[in-house]
Amino acid sequence: MNPVPFIGHRGQSRVPLFQPQFFHPRRRVIPFLANILAAPEAFRGFSRSETTASLRWSDVSSGETGFEIERALGDGAFSNITTTAASVELYEDTGLTEGTRYRYRARTTDGSTTSPYTAIVTIVTHNCQSSSSFSRELTLPRFSEDPSDWQFQ
Repeated sequence: MNPVPFIGHRGQSRVPLFQPQFFHPRRRVIPFLANILAAPEAFRGFSRSETTASLRWSDVSSGETGFEIERALGDGAFSNITTTAASVELYEDTGLTEGTRYRYRARTTDGSTTSPYTAIVTIVTHNCQSSSSFSRELTLPRFSEDPSDWQFQ
């Protein structure tokens, strides 16, 4: 019988690298891996307008039937808003309220199993009322021959 290699130095406890109590020579245990779905990667979003949010992600799974998109208003609970088709990497959420904070998350599904959720993305829709207080006038600089004399009006 071959000696069992150990980890450790002189004077330290010796821990075998190969522990025979976890191995049976006639029975090989290979974990059964079901169709494990990966969560969408690079999940991101932005406010497209006062009432629309745009969500994008990268599809890194194969065999999925679609992607479940969930939304929460502010700090509220998430609810499913749609399930896209397979291989889709964009979703436009319309009918939102302007100036409101929404949180989104997504996961891959194959109809019977789902992946873990993506990281949560927070989007605040545009607020036209607050942007109307900004001046939209553009003041151009007055130029002379010498750049050091340039002045803004």
